[in-house]
Amino acid sequence: MQSLASCQLLHYPHSVGVLGGGFHSVPTLQFLKRLREATAAEGDLLRIPLVLCGDPNASHHLGALIQQREFLEDAGAKCIALPCPSSLRWFTCLDSGSSAKLLNVVDSLVEELHRAELRPLQGAARPRIGILTCQGLEFYQEKLEQEGFEVVLPDKASKDRLIVPAMAALERRDFQGHRSLIRVAIHMLLVNAVNRVIGDDLTAALWADDPLLLQCIDPANSLAKATVNWAKQQIQTHDIKCRGRRACDL
Repeated sequence: MQSLASCQLLHYPHSVGVLGGGFHSVPTLQFLKRLREATAAEGDLLRIPLVLCGDPNASHHLGALIQQREFLEDAGAKCIALPCPSSLRWFTCLDSGSSAKLLNVVDSLVEELHRAELRPLQGAARPRIGILTCQGLEFYQEKLEQEGFEVVLPDKASKDRLIVPAMAALERRDFQGHRSLIRVAIHMLLVNAVNRVIGDDLTAALWADDPLLLQCIDPANSLAKATVNWAKQQIQTHDIKCRGRRACDL
């Protein structure tokens, strides 16, 4: 009997693998939600074959992560998305020798910020990025600073009076209280000449028509959009090759 690890489950040029991990499944679940939304926005013409592999206990073991990457490659994934920010620690090693295109959440976020061509506000020396309620904050902060952004974090008073109570409100399912506190926390960052505020699942915390959303970025959404763009490019390349082969056969 052929083992699952040696079976190619997906046979499409735009097949995507998701390498989960971290201390729990939240980043992976948030990414899958955003990927579904980003795919739906493209209409019925885009359907992404998907395979998921994740072990929260393996996030600090490079060997185990490489095995999971290889499993996804053997399953037919041509692109592998890494939604856990801690994966940045191992990204170079994971990417080396991989047959698939690897995308991670931190780099996807930074690339989206660069495309926005942000300019410093109110005399700031560099574009400022506020970080609110992000898992793996240290990975975002280090990468953003390396890429020329200034990182602004909530001060202790904002954490104690806004963010901690907001998380407590969410845990007791007080969504209105959570939303109100998060909105104030975002405003507190924006008054410090911040260009954008990043945070986990901010799109779920705010109403869809809230103008604050225009100044917020959900890292999982950045990765989802990068994944969708990769899939669309693969489909276009595949279609061009198929048309070329058909023309040669005529």
